[in-house]
Amino acid sequence: MKVCTREDWEREVSRIDITKSRVHKELVTIVSNVLNSGGLLEVGAQTGLDAEFLASRGYDVTAIDYTNAAIEHMRKRRGIKIVNADALSGKKVLNNT
Repeated sequence: MKVCTREDWEREVSRIDITKSRVHKELVTIVSNVLNSGGLLEVGAQTGLDAEFLASRGYDVTAIDYTNAAIEHMRKRRGIKIVNADALSGKKVLNNT
């Protein structure tokens, strides 16, 4: 089994075409039927699409990822706070709101 390094993940995330991304259908169901309102944290946000969807529904969303490619994708989104950090170590790299 191959262990995915940070560089591997950077490469994978940078290949994502955000113009073809779609919100996860399970998330739409949860938002429609379960969640009310409030603050949410999306860990491993990648492109930020789900975070942007939640923000458009009135949630206060913070999206976290540790790859530069993901942060660049998320900067194109509206209404989310972005934190560039390693969620496992807690080491914060950069904070963009």
